[in-house]
Amino acid sequence: MMTNKEAKQKAIREAWEAEGFIWNEVSQYLDEFGDMTLQNPELKAKITGYDSAVSRRALKGITLTGNGLWLRLERLIGVSNNNGWNRIDGPDTLPSNIGQYTVLGKSGKIEKWSFFSSPPHIDFWLEYFTHWRTVVELPKPIY
Repeated sequence: MMTNKEAKQKAIREAWEAEGFIWNEVSQYLDEFGDMTLQNPELKAKITGYDSAVSRRALKGITLTGNGLWLRLERLIGVSNNNGWNRIDGPDTLPSNIGQYTVLGKSGKIEKWSFFSSPPHIDFWLEYFTHWRTVVELPKPIY
């Protein structure tokens, strides 16, 4: 099973490649959230996929900052907090409080479930769910 960090990096790579960028060209300019900063804005002309992404409006943010040209893919909005979802990697990643939560099952179904910190509940959650969050209507997780 991938770690949370590995899953996030995989999602970032897949997002950039899905938009027509070549990973080996763009990865050196990306931060931990998949945002690109080009210290020299003229570099954009050398990056495969840039013009196409701009014309398709796949880039949500294009801003000239003191550090250079900053770019964010539309599909990576929410990657910094996984759209509010908590990935379940083991007992220490389960909710710390008893209550009702929105969960994503391994089947892909989103439901509401109660959590209690007793061993049967912990085992059930680890077996059947991949993500959890407080109860609110939100999009599915990115990773």
